Amino acid sequence: MKKALKIAIPIVLVAVVLGIYPCFVLVGRHSNKKLGIVYDKAFLHQTSAQVETFDAELHETIDRLHVVLKRSSGIGLAAPQIGVLQRVVLIKDGSATIEAVNPEIIHMSNRKNSFESCLSISWRVKTVKRYSRITIRAQDRNGAYFEKTLSGMGAFVASHEIDHLDGILFTDAQAGTHRAYLAPAS
Repeated sequence: MKKALKIAIPIVLVAVVLGIYPCFVLVGRHSNKKLGIVYDKAFLHQTSAQVETFDAELHETIDRLHVVLKRSSGIGLAAPQIGVLQRVVLIKDGSATIEAVNPEIIHMSNRKNSFESCLSISWRVKTVKRYSRITIRAQDRNGAYFEKTLSGMGAFVASHEIDHLDGILFTDAQAGTHRAYLAPAS
């Protein structure tokens, strides 16, 4: 952990000085493997299936996502990162953790640089241009629809996690574009 802090602190300080939002916590690769986080890029590049059945199996997946997110000190996690190709993500927004099933971005505005890392791609950091204000439409674990507007860090995290559902990693050129949901910027 000391090695991670020696690397992360200077990176975050430089990012803040440059006006880039430092987005994700850097966590050592070995600790994440013990948590069952997937590193296989071929697997992570697959598109996740829509959730059709809101049952105990889905609840178990969401509960497992919560455990892994907490133990990894992450701020967002997508089901493919734990080996489940379903459209389910967790998004930390301040002190709240949002469970989003079948999320889609329905509005976005104000593109900014986001300084990112990922629990599935340890020790890589990249600047990605993402929207700093988005509205998502999703379902909760019981299938009820909701909409949520996120700004700043919450918007960057949601965008990053939804990219995972579409088989896009933050290291890919198309990260942050959200062509499937692209709405006019305001």
